[in-house]
Amino acid sequence: MKRKLNLLMLMIVVILTGGCTFSVDADDRVDTPLYDGPALKLGVVGEPPVVRESNVSFIPLTLEEMEKQGLLLGERFDAVVIMKEHLSEAAENRYAGVYQNADIPFFFIESRKSYMPFTLKDLSYEEAPDANDGMYATGYYHNFGGGRVWGYGLYNDKVNTTNIKDVYSRMFTTIRQLEIEIGHVPGQVLNPEMYSTKYYPPRMNTLDEHVLWIEGDVVLTAQIAKATGEQVHEANTVISSMRVDSGMGSKELALDPLPLGLHSFAQSANDQLAVHVRDHEGSRLFILDLLSGEQVLLNQLNVAEGAPSHEKIDSYNWSPDGTKLAVAYGEIGSSHIAVYDTESKVLSGISDQDFTWIPYVVWHKDGQGLDFVSKPDDMANSTVLYRYREMNQAPEKLTEQLSDGDQKLFAEFTPYRLE
Repeated sequence: MKRKLNLLMLMIVVILTGGCTFSVDADDRVDTPLYDGPALKLGVVGEPPVVRESNVSFIPLTLEEMEKQGLLLGERFDAVVIMKEHLSEAAENRYAGVYQNADIPFFFIESRKSYMPFTLKDLSYEEAPDANDGMYATGYYHNFGGGRVWGYGLYNDKVNTTNIKDVYSRMFTTIRQLEIEIGHVPGQVLNPEMYSTKYYPPRMNTLDEHVLWIEGDVVLTAQIAKATGEQVHEANTVISSMRVDSGMGSKELALDPLPLGLHSFAQSANDQLAVHVRDHEGSRLFILDLLSGEQVLLNQLNVAEGAPSHEKIDSYNWSPDGTKLAVAYGEIGSSHIAVYDTESKVLSGISDQDFTWIPYVVWHKDGQGLDFVSKPDDMANSTVLYRYREMNQAPEKLTEQLSDGDQKLFAEFTPYRLE
């Protein structure tokens, strides 16, 4: 009894604090109109239901196929429906990541336990307490910034063919309304609503031998000087000094060797500044604490003892709360993906794979995962999109044919490239 009460309290806490909006369809009529919107394709685990609509098709789907396709379910379906006889198996731990990471809604038919056992690991369908909510169907959608839950009851709680068909009509309407709201288009992998921060070009001023870039209350001032020594063979000018002014004071970046230009800079939500500078071959990424002035050169992290710093930084991006920085780093012709923790100052790889070149990395709104693009140097090869979620072991490939339009979308969510 104590365990059951604890589980019930867990259910209540998650509903109240999990960022979900719970809506119960209270329509108490049997004459609701049919769904008459665009055609829908639904994956169904179990026997397809009989519905009134001819513009909705059910495509058989096994739980094993659902797990294997995972993040790619949205390319095939508008939603997935899991019938009653498969609910217990569908609540197994291995499927929880699918419900959390696939960018489409899931509907559980005749679930007496609402959506909880499907989204929480280590909570089986049998162990979960009964919801006692009177819902014939429960819908769940996780959008990387929270979640949504829908409940669909039967007219007067009467189980009959007419009332069940009415439930499905309302479900179809919900699916279409959600697609309009989040901009989901079946067959497309990318949904910009799932990504964190858009970046815009900073203001720029040129004063004599100084160049100023202004973003919010941060002013980055670079002094331009003629190249000397070996750098004469690399460029005509270099950045001889770089100062950062903000509401927390003025800080100087320690530049050695002197960079040839500035690729980009971006401020985090917790007042860290990433500054990406260009060298003759490769680039460097500095992390500056705007309050303390402490500086970290990312290129020097995860380097074997006695080995030189990493030659280049392909791309980077701040997590929504600013505590983590996703970064693609490596040598010329190679690129690895990692996450830098601003508190521990540790750079942790999330894959051992060499991705060749990673021009874009973008965080999800919830800060629990990211998407990144791997693009081989040979432009004839595919442009590959990967997704990483902290609850998973490794990045998962989404598509090998990312369009030019989708790549431009990624650029909008990446620190603005100055050069």
